[in-house]
Amino acid sequence: MGYVRKFQTGNWRLALSMAALVVIGSSAACAPQKPGAQRGPSTEGIASTGSWPFTYNDRGFKPGALLDLRSLNEKEAGETGFLRLSADGGSFVTGAGSPIRFWAVVSDLYRLPPVEMAKHARFLAKLGVNMVRLHTQIAPTGKTSRLTEVNEKEIDGIWRSVAALKKEGIYVTLSPYWATDKDAAQWGLEGVNGKGGLWGLLFFNEKLQEGYKAWVKALYARKNPYTGIPLAQDPAVGILQVQNEDGMFFWTMQGMKPEQQEILGRKFGQWLTKRYGSLAKAKQAWENTANDKDDFAQGKVGLFITYFLTQPQQGGMAKRLHDQTEFFADTQFKFYSGIAAYYRKELGRKQLINASNWIPADPVHLNDLERYTYTAVDVLAVNKYTGGVHTGANNGWRIDPGHHFTNQSCLLDPRNFPTNLKQVAGHPMQITESTWVSPEGFQSEGPLTMAAYQSLTGIDTFYWFAAGGESEYEANPYFTFLNLNGQHPLHKWTCATPGIMGAFPAAALMFRLGYVKKGEPVVHEERTLEDLWDRRTPMIAEDRSFDPKQSHATDFKSDDGKQTFQGYEIVNTGSPPWLTQNTDVTLILKNSNVTKAIVLDTAGYPVKELPLKRAAGKCSLSLPADALYVVLE
Repeated sequence: MGYVRKFQTGNWRLALSMAALVVIGSSAACAPQKPGAQRGPSTEGIASTGSWPFTYNDRGFKPGALLDLRSLNEKEAGETGFLRLSADGGSFVTGAGSPIRFWAVVSDLYRLPPVEMAKHARFLAKLGVNMVRLHTQIAPTGKTSRLTEVNEKEIDGIWRSVAALKKEGIYVTLSPYWATDKDAAQWGLEGVNGKGGLWGLLFFNEKLQEGYKAWVKALYARKNPYTGIPLAQDPAVGILQVQNEDGMFFWTMQGMKPEQQEILGRKFGQWLTKRYGSLAKAKQAWENTANDKDDFAQGKVGLFITYFLTQPQQGGMAKRLHDQTEFFADTQFKFYSGIAAYYRKELGRKQLINASNWIPADPVHLNDLERYTYTAVDVLAVNKYTGGVHTGANNGWRIDPGHHFTNQSCLLDPRNFPTNLKQVAGHPMQITESTWVSPEGFQSEGPLTMAAYQSLTGIDTFYWFAAGGESEYEANPYFTFLNLNGQHPLHKWTCATPGIMGAFPAAALMFRLGYVKKGEPVVHEERTLEDLWDRRTPMIAEDRSFDPKQSHATDFKSDDGKQTFQGYEIVNTGSPPWLTQNTDVTLILKNSNVTKAIVLDTAGYPVKELPLKRAAGKCSLSLPADALYVVLE
């Protein structure tokens, strides 16, 4: 299996047409933020230093907008058939065989009322979006629900969403299951009572697998009443994601219920017997290395916790963990290949399949194992965010007064780029969740940076997380049901801000039309499966980068308590509207063909022309302080 890392920062070029779109992305904040003592430069008083209130000038998509990228999309998503892989397997083509790139978001539109859902789909298309990931949960939710029942409300929302997005030429990636804390007490899974305990089970537990098959059959095989065809037969559904954020090489395997460990251990025993002829011979090959849960007479083999897979091993322990690693990888690989066969043969699906999007406990020694198991299907993916440190209670899902955070441009920390990924030859690579995570203050750099580096590195799709809380921009990004001494916590996981989504049009245009040339791979590494089972250090590896969902500190010190971060304290979460920092830009263009500069409002409609200064074959202009968009013709 060959693994290719494509990371090249060489020159990139823009293909300029007679009409070039210029997007001015500005930092945006809902409230001034006051730093603590000796915590870096102050950002207090943004409004007094020059900003303007952002409001979306909703015109109801009336004709006359100079900024509307709906025409880049197909008239109807999938109009030429199902998405396919390119000849080399590394990218996407339409049903007609034409190359296609996706500017993508994760959206909760399936929770919106029908009118707002349709409006949201049209809004996304206007900004240049042509792929939406629906991160859903179709497993039953009731405390008395049986395992094979489904969440009918969720499925109906998915069906409606596919119909609305299809109409606007937007493809759909469907993620139907996540083994997060669910009440599975009635599912009949040994040892799983109440919430928790589902991590890792889908790969080997046959009861849960039967439940999963029932769920996806209800989703994909039944007729969608809003399109008249099942999702399995709908080319607007571009990619099926088997499940979200789970894997056998992550720390969550250490928390598996004892009853489930025993089930997996018995399967390991059967696997070993097939390899060695008997468990006694396996033990001999391991130089009698034992686990306190071994009971070979009953066919039970103890499993070493994930920690041991992350550490160097010698002798019999190294041989035993070699086998456990291979067994885990074999189990995970066969699950993905088996469920893909179920999709194809039983459900009649024709879409491309992605396995998952997770990370292992040790990216250096286990990452290639995780990605290897994904090659059982078509598309590879990972969820990878960028941002600073954010501390405080409940910081995993909201931003409160009293929270602390660091604030640094990703451009000054290139190792933290989400696109720093090791890619597998012959498979597309997607980042199915990412954003510049709030309260990051440099969000406006994100879209244009990603458009450039996706192109350079060959990352096929980057899904911004997340939109759909409202039909357009998130104008009221607060948890209003919570009151903290007169303030409301802010949403953390949103990309529907002026600082991010406001820059979508230029970034989407640049990426989708290939204005930035793809770089050539600078390192090609091929590894044997034995390398993977022994968890040998590869030639190239991804650094452990920031994952904000795993930042659970309650003070502003490092995990070991030895380092104090320099940053800011949030003293007030503010109130609407968004305050957008003034634009301060003068453009000088070596292009005598530019005849006009038009300022647009926030919805892309013309407001006024700007004067152009000409001299020596050049033209120049200064942009207004409140200009979000300017189009040059």
